[in-house]
Amino acid sequence: MPDFNQNQQDTTLQTKSPSILRRLLKVIGAIVLIFLLLFIMNYVVKREVSQLIETGTIPDNIEEITQ
Repeated sequence: MPDFNQNQQDTTLQTKSPSILRRLLKVIGAIVLIFLLLFIMNYVVKREVSQLIETGTIPDNIEEITQ
């Protein structure tokens, strides 16, 4: 009969101490994803605003907006 207690202890030791490199890679991956989303949002907003300016929905200079 297999010893399940020994197997359970081995897996708990592995999950308690994750590698620092793995944690660092997760943090770097999260930062890259955040910046990627920010750049995509920036691109979409710029494209939509320039499209609104071209169609004349909003004026392209600040003097027309404030008057």
